[in-house]
Amino acid sequence: MNPDGSLREQSEQDLQATLSGWRERALLDAVARELLTPTGRLLNYHGRVVPRSRDEVWDRLSRMGTLFDDIWPMSWVPRKNQGALAVGMRSAHGTIRYEVVEIEEGKRIEWRFTMELLAGRDSYRLKAVEGGTYVEALIDGRLSGDLLEVWRTGPGPMHDWVMERMLDGLEKPPAPWFDLDLLAKIR
Repeated sequence: MNPDGSLREQSEQDLQATLSGWRERALLDAVARELLTPTGRLLNYHGRVVPRSRDEVWDRLSRMGTLFDDIWPMSWVPRKNQGALAVGMRSAHGTIRYEVVEIEEGKRIEWRFTMELLAGRDSYRLKAVEGGTYVEALIDGRLSGDLLEVWRTGPGPMHDWVMERMLDGLEKPPAPWFDLDLLAKIR
């Protein structure tokens, strides 16, 4: 940190060490952290263990942005996908735009931002652990222009709110219409 309280530029090695520390802590307790340097380098991390199976968490994350989404918390700014989850699928909410670049079935979904003022990746990682599933949401990117200027006062806090509500939603049982076992009992 600089004497004026602002962050100094950090090496990639320092950033990865910081991220590793956040990941270790998230296995014990929910973690929401952000690192934003003066030049716009951004790490925004949300991680926690949710008391659900990895398969259930994967199913719910893979439905995000579809008619069967039960975890996206902003009905007034819906997330919309252009097609089924697959590499190349485009997705958006509000002014945020990205496309899927990598999928590791049951373990990871990674998007690339397709916007001028936000470059980098947004990803979800899942890992089965004792007590449920470790879920990580990570933006690893770079802000520029007006977005860098306003990130801390608007888009950043809104993103954090959305991520925490999504993780809260994953901790709860799925909506009844997604519980195939319950549907079988009713019918």
